[in-house]
Amino acid sequence: MWADDEHWLPLMLGGSDVIGDFVFRDSQTILSKRMDVLPSGQLQRDELCTRRLRVDHLVYGVPGSLEDACAAFEARTGIAPTFGGVHKGLGTHNALVALGGPDDGSNGGSFGYLEILALDPEQQPNPARLWMAMDSVVARGEPSLITWASDRAAPPGLDACVASAKELGYDAGEVEQFTRATPNGAQLEWKLAYRHYEEATLPAEGIVPFLIEWEAACRHHIPSATAPRGIELLSLRAEAAEPDDAAATLAAVGIEAADLLGIDGSEGDASEPARSRLVATLRTPKGLLRLG
Repeated sequence: MWADDEHWLPLMLGGSDVIGDFVFRDSQTILSKRMDVLPSGQLQRDELCTRRLRVDHLVYGVPGSLEDACAAFEARTGIAPTFGGVHKGLGTHNALVALGGPDDGSNGGSFGYLEILALDPEQQPNPARLWMAMDSVVARGEPSLITWASDRAAPPGLDACVASAKELGYDAGEVEQFTRATPNGAQLEWKLAYRHYEEATLPAEGIVPFLIEWEAACRHHIPSATAPRGIELLSLRAEAAEPDDAAATLAAVGIEAADLLGIDGSEGDASEPARSRLVATLRTPKGLLRLG
């Protein structure tokens, strides 16, 4: 037995899930350790729920500069985001990090990527339009997990999903086609359905995702496949100020409310929230990180 066994084995035998890292000098000498203890079965439940959400990416808005936000993120996680691009006419630019786990073959799955979104100074003060409620993020002066995108590449596809949602009373937005070249010359093509501009128009205050479908031919070049790795999305959960309305809208786009709604009591006050919120739990080289 190694010297770390006494730290995590009793917890696992007691029914807890344990995520940890130990650094050894030899089999009996621990130089450093870090453990996060979760309730029994939580890891498996969160993985199943998160897979069913079909997360393409999370949108994390920051009120300051993109450069400062990336430096702060690297300090907290040990992973440096890479610059993504500029959203011309929308007043923003971004940096990206993949959420598929470490780049060592230990996790073949992918839970998309994290988009760190900030105002692009080159497009200020009067961009043609500002999206993702970034004006509200800046006004509050603190970063926020604004919303997320759900991948609709699997059958029946984005167009059918949007049409079905409309029949059920939810307008997911018009389907629009986009394209751009990556820095290495690859061509990205995708379709979006969204109406995520001002905070007042975010569906269920951002809980309900916008919808995306990448062209099959370019999926090897999308951010989840090319952005820096080392971080894993363990769960995406939410609480809703109006849970019945949120559940109905999620159902309209094919998402089971139970897969997203409901935050563990350790996350805060169990009373009805004044505002809805998303919380993502990330496993990073420096431990668990919760973004909300």
